[in-house]
Amino acid sequence: MKMKKLYLVVIVTVLWIVTSSVPLLASGKEHPQIGSSHSSCCAKVHAHTCFGGPGVMCCDISKCIPDLTPEQKSKIQELGVACQKKMISLNADLKKLELDMKILFVDHADKKKVNAKIDEMARIKAQILKECYSCYLDVRNLLTDKQKKHLDDCCKKGSKGCCQHGTHGKCCPQKKSVTCKATSC
Repeated sequence: MKMKKLYLVVIVTVLWIVTSSVPLLASGKEHPQIGSSHSSCCAKVHAHTCFGGPGVMCCDISKCIPDLTPEQKSKIQELGVACQKKMISLNADLKKLELDMKILFVDHADKKKVNAKIDEMARIKAQILKECYSCYLDVRNLLTDKQKKHLDDCCKKGSKGCCQHGTHGKCCPQKKSVTCKATSC
């Protein structure tokens, strides 16, 4: 009976994950994490999205970095979509492992099996961070020295940087008043 309940929970969870992501993909609308080079992997490994890494780029760069050319904006958006596609696969693998861990705990699995799953999860989390940082570097390589300096200044602020106005928007070119039009994480 416990296994039936567990399998039901697993199936419902997987269906919820799939159904919550399908409408977004089908709508074709720009989502802050897909079409606008948004990052929420800053400071938290479990966020699993690009662009960035720990403490890196938690805002829409097209609104926070001054003087982006249309070509830069286009290329940054392309890179963002490519990185997000890579993240989908890695996130799915990680979710599967998390579900496997729940099953192992219910079945009172031995320590070796649990440790093996933990090692697999750590490997995937490392891949996610490497991919996020790679995407960040790809974007950074598209920028001029002035834009790189601005990006670096914003990234030092981590998840409260730039358009979130955690530092009162000191680096944000959009911050002309309290009502910044930029999107936040």
